[in-house]
Amino acid sequence: MSLYETPTLIKTAKKIFPVSLWFRNRYFPTTDQDMFPGKQVLIEYKEGSRKMAPFVIPRQGGITMERSAYTATAYEPPYIAPQRPLTIDTLNQKGFGEELYENKTPEQRQAEVLGEDLADLSEMIDRREEWMCSELLQSGEVIMKHYAEEYGKGTPVEKVLRFYDKAKGFQNKYTPDTTWDMETATIYDDLDAMVSMFTKHGCPVADINMSAGVYSRFIGNEKIQKLLDNRSMHIGDITPIETPEGVAHVGYIIVRGKKLDIFVYDENYEDEAGTIVSFVKEGNIILTAPGMGRTLYGAISQIEESDHLFHTYRGMKIPKYLCDSKHETREIRVASAPVPVPNDRNGWVVAHVLGDD
Repeated sequence: MSLYETPTLIKTAKKIFPVSLWFRNRYFPTTDQDMFPGKQVLIEYKEGSRKMAPFVIPRQGGITMERSAYTATAYEPPYIAPQRPLTIDTLNQKGFGEELYENKTPEQRQAEVLGEDLADLSEMIDRREEWMCSELLQSGEVIMKHYAEEYGKGTPVEKVLRFYDKAKGFQNKYTPDTTWDMETATIYDDLDAMVSMFTKHGCPVADINMSAGVYSRFIGNEKIQKLLDNRSMHIGDITPIETPEGVAHVGYIIVRGKKLDIFVYDENYEDEAGTIVSFVKEGNIILTAPGMGRTLYGAISQIEESDHLFHTYRGMKIPKYLCDSKHETREIRVASAPVPVPNDRNGWVVAHVLGDD
């Protein structure tokens, strides 16, 4: 089997170590059942209920109970397909990290450049998936701008993936009476109110994700410091640990009897305008639990160079190798069709807790 055939490239892509994917891996993991054989995926999510079973008079049978709100929709995920050309001019140039007078032929550089391009394109898709998860958690929707030619140029076609009732508005949002950068802030009371939003709907909560600025205000708050330093009442602990995903686990705090791990997520990405943006918007705090959702993938169909026939691949990332002998160019493309989905509409809460400067 050739190095440039799709099955070989898929195996290579699977071995590439992903960039920081904290939100996707922890909160929107993927199983084999989440990769669909066709272009469409089935989006399913529910709304938690706290109803009790009724008392029934003997010999009167049962009482019919309505099912909890449940949504199931067939959806075609967005198509993500970064690509990169390879020309003889590229192969004649010295590669990154290569010695100036190293005698490598274009043929030898070809496989190296292919591997580097495959890794770069795979990382771009990783960042886009992380961005989708980030947007969903912080706004309840993902606004996707689709470009036809050059990324960031021209007028994009916008599509919106929304996980709330537009008429009611986004309900997974908490607004503190006093922002956390004020001396009169009641941080612990705010956390208590946010946790109560989970218990009201019977949803689990275990994690607090903060922006770096929020954590600075949190740890510098005098009331929080006194709570953590109270020897007779163990309410939390602050012991920073760097996690493998590049997220800092800074400790935990107990709210309503629930142990909440505190994470500071300070990773960022470059948007289509070239601006560096944090995945967690400055001033935001997100409460949720691991596995609160999942990432679904639609299948990718493409014509293969080997037999010029359509082939459909089920997976997270599908590479494709293109060759144009007339213009002496080759091209590598990696395609993906992901969509993050929450399991429960009430499974997370976000709050903007810092005042706008």
